[in-house]
Amino acid sequence: DLKLEKKIYRQDSKIKISREEVMSILKNLESEAATSSNSLVVAGHDILGSKINGYDIALPEDYEGKSLEIATVFTFLNPALQKTIEDAKNKFFPRAKVQYISDSRLMRYISKKTKTINTPTLILSVDGDATGIYLISMDDIQHIGLLPFGPKTLARRVATAYYAADGEGT
Repeated sequence: DLKLEKKIYRQDSKIKISREEVMSILKNLESEAATSSNSLVVAGHDILGSKINGYDIALPEDYEGKSLEIATVFTFLNPALQKTIEDAKNKFFPRAKVQYISDSRLMRYISKKTKTINTPTLILSVDGDATGIYLISMDDIQHIGLLPFGPKTLARRVATAYYAADGEGT
């Protein structure tokens, strides 16, 4: 993921901010994100926040203001993987919409839902063979480390212990 912010100063602060104005900033940020990635493609984005005249505003449309600032995080994907997913979608689910959601986006969402986004939060992402450790603080996600232990590791160890105790294993 890549976090980008853009702040613009508007010519007429009395005119309400339009959806087109917000979309123009997002398109500009997406172009910047695309050029910063060497071999990956932008697969999606998530608006982290927006400000008008320095004040946090959930949805900036229809507000007036001199400055508009938008912070966005972009998700990237390997082009070959994206093509494989698109081909499978077209073959098996032609009317379905594909949406790419990164681990960090899910972590941010969970932090907001549990109301821990404003306090530093440690998240353990327990996957198949490993457990990732992340620190989330104010929409910033830091990867702390990786432990070589997960449910598959536990299952292998239990199975090995079971077969060893049963006399059939090693």
